Amino acid sequence: MLHKLLMQVNWLRLKYKLLAVIHPGAWLRNHRTNLAWDQELWDLLVRGEIEYVGSHYAIIGKHRVWIENHPYASGCLDGPTSIQELSCGRATALFLHSQLPAARIMQRLKGLEPPRWGSTMYTSKDGQHII
Repeated sequence: MLHKLLMQVNWLRLKYKLLAVIHPGAWLRNHRTNLAWDQELWDLLVRGEIEYVGSHYAIIGKHRVWIENHPYASGCLDGPTSIQELSCGRATALFLHSQLPAARIMQRLKGLEPPRWGSTMYTSKDGQHII
């Protein structure tokens, strides 16, 4: 019975919830957490669906997610000033921040160039603008 109970615990989620409790920067958030968006973003991150990472935004699944102002406003859908103000929870914001370095490396391997001359847009090798 105990073994079955231990198998049902989401250990990764528990790890980041504990980190959110002990990480003082995660104690304050700029927006209220939307539980549906929090769960959707968590699922996308677990599946590794970070498509693109820009200087302020990331494309995760089919969503444009704000990644700046970590951890206070990161994880907002379409930015911190959007009308919807859908924000993820503290644990998800910490998990998002931990996944970004690997996603940046993968996009370099895919041939996406970093911004030039202070631009926030990334371009592929064929010159197509992404963000």
